[in-house]
Amino acid sequence: MSRAVARLCEPNDAVRELVELVMRDGGPWAREQPLSFDASSGASWSVVEDEGRLVSACSILPREFVVDGESLRVGLVGSVVTRASHRGQGLAASVLACAESELARRGCLVAALWAEDPEYYAQRGWRPWGSEIDFVLPRELVAHLPDPTGVRLAQASDATAIHRLYAMQRRRVARSRDQTRKLLAIPGMDVLVRERQGEVVAYSCLGRGGDLQEVVHEWSGAVQDVLALLRMHLDLRTTLGDYRDLFLMCADEPDHPLVAVLEDLGAPASRGILGMAKIVDPAAACAAIARRHGRAGRKLSWREHRSIDLPELSQGACEFELDAKRCVLAAAELLDLLAAPRGSQAVARTFAARLGLEPVPPMRPFAWGLDSI
Repeated sequence: MSRAVARLCEPNDAVRELVELVMRDGGPWAREQPLSFDASSGASWSVVEDEGRLVSACSILPREFVVDGESLRVGLVGSVVTRASHRGQGLAASVLACAESELARRGCLVAALWAEDPEYYAQRGWRPWGSEIDFVLPRELVAHLPDPTGVRLAQASDATAIHRLYAMQRRRVARSRDQTRKLLAIPGMDVLVRERQGEVVAYSCLGRGGDLQEVVHEWSGAVQDVLALLRMHLDLRTTLGDYRDLFLMCADEPDHPLVAVLEDLGAPASRGILGMAKIVDPAAACAAIARRHGRAGRKLSWREHRSIDLPELSQGACEFELDAKRCVLAAAELLDLLAAPRGSQAVARTFAARLGLEPVPPMRPFAWGLDSI
C-alpha cells in the first residue's frame, strides 16, 4: 500500500471488528474495554485504512491522574493492532504518532501504555515510568487472614458505594461514578464487597482479560476488611480446585498500612514499573516541572534546547534557569523528573543540585487494573 496516513475516528463497529479479529480471532473482546468503545468517555481511535478497510488502529483515552492531591493529565494508549496481512509496513508507528499528536492537542503532557513488546516502544522514545508494589499471595496465607464474615459477591446496586471507596484512594485515575459502574460490569471478574451493618465498607476485583486473571488489581477499604476480601478470593479459588498463588497490585505507598501488614505476614513483594510512557507535550511538561520545583518568589524559567552535537538533545530537550544557574534535560529526563520508574530520585537530585534547589521527589502516579486500556 502507499504511505500510510493515520486519522482519528470515534469508536465504531469497524474498529471493534478489527480489534476483535486481531486480539481474539474474531471472538468478543470489546466488552473488556468499555471506556475505549464509549465516545462519551473521551475515547478516540487512531486508524489506518487500505482501500476503505481498516488495517491498523490504537485507542486513546485522556485521563486525569490524581497523585497525593496533585493532578497529571495523561493520555492512555491501548489496543495497538495491525492485520497480519499488513504487518511490517510501519502502520503501528503511524497510528501511534497520530495518537501522540492528538493527545498533546487535548492537553496531555504524557502518553502511557502497557506494552507486550517493550523494545518496540523503546525504539520510538517510550520508556518505563511510574511504580507499583506487587505482592504474591500464597495459599498458605489464608491461615493468617481474618474471617471473611460479611463478604459477598458484589451486585450492580453496589456500584455507588464502590465508587465512593475508590475515590478515597490517594493515587488513582479520576473517573465518574458511571464509568466505575461500566468498568465493574467487565465480564470475567470476581468482584467482592464486605458489608457491615448494611454498608459496603470494602471491595476488591480479581481477574480481567488475559493479563490479570490471577491478580487482585483493584481494592479499597480498611486493612482488616481488605484482608478478609483476600481470604475469600483464596477460599473461592480453592473451592474451584485452583491452588495457584494470587497476586495483589498496590500503589507505591510504602507507608500504606496494608503494605506493612502483608510484609509482616511474609508475603513476597517487589517494586515494579507502572508501564511505559512518553512526553507528548514538552512545553507543557516543562511548565509543570517549573511549577513543582520553583521556589517561592523566584521563578524557575525554561526554554527549548537543541544541540546538533548531542543527538539526545536534538528533540524535546529543555534548559532550565534559576539565578544564573542552568540545567539542560533531555526528553527522557523530563519524564523521570515527573514520574521516574520505581520512584527513582536520581534525576530529581541532579536537577536540584545544578539549580541550587531542594530536591522535589517525582510524582508516583498509579492506575488500578480497571483503568488499564
